[in-house]
Amino acid sequence: MVMTWILLAVLALLLLPYVLGPILVFFTVRFRMPVEIVPVDFERQPLPEGVRPYFDSVHQALTQEGFEPAGAMYLPALVPNTKSLLAVYVNRATCDTAMSTIIVAANQFSTIQTKYVEYIRRYSDDIVIQTNNSPQSGSFKPMPGEHTTRFRAIDDLHRLFQLHKFLVEKYKRGGRPVLRLDSEFHGDAARYVARAGVEESLEDQTKAGYMARVPEGFRPTPKGAFIMTWNELWPLKGLRQSRADRHADEVIQEFDRSARVY
Repeated sequence: MVMTWILLAVLALLLLPYVLGPILVFFTVRFRMPVEIVPVDFERQPLPEGVRPYFDSVHQALTQEGFEPAGAMYLPALVPNTKSLLAVYVNRATCDTAMSTIIVAANQFSTIQTKYVEYIRRYSDDIVIQTNNSPQSGSFKPMPGEHTTRFRAIDDLHRLFQLHKFLVEKYKRGGRPVLRLDSEFHGDAARYVARAGVEESLEDQTKAGYMARVPEGFRPTPKGAFIMTWNELWPLKGLRQSRADRHADEVIQEFDRSARVY
């Protein structure tokens, strides 16, 4: 009998995150609108020591690929207890946008939680190809026409860009490439990130049932809270990671077999 109670207690402790986690997410996670964005001039406002080497190396790699800096900014309060620092780049020859992002614990630039680069190509028929090397899987539901591929093991941004262009050829349809940063936001990177990068994404998740609009912005729905929490817990997190890695490996093999330089 004692052993049974012990096993039940252990089981209850193991299941606790699956029950309390979604409840905490539902009641605490809020995405406040309008998005608070603080523009940064890297020349006048030197980067903190903890993140400077990464942004410097990314800047050099992206400019070698034909990208130009479009703007840099902090997002100090988008997600509780974290701060995002990102730089936006544009390649007008290919109609690609790139974002270099670091997410850190709030007020602790020495505690980097994740860092990655993402290339983005949009088309007039709502096809979007996004290619990144983020170590983390996204929590949101993929939208129709959105093709996101994550190569978490690839740090070489030239190879990542080649894979991105390969995927563009694979997924594009009959639309024309659209550089929204210029056509809609007149080169204003902060407005582009606030609207196209954050608010529209949350609106899409509202349509998917993951988010709900509230006076202050957006909050998870009960459905969204459970799915987003469970996706970050065992075994779903490992299964999703394995599936993403398999897909990335298949793309790399297909790309290497093509023996084509993009």
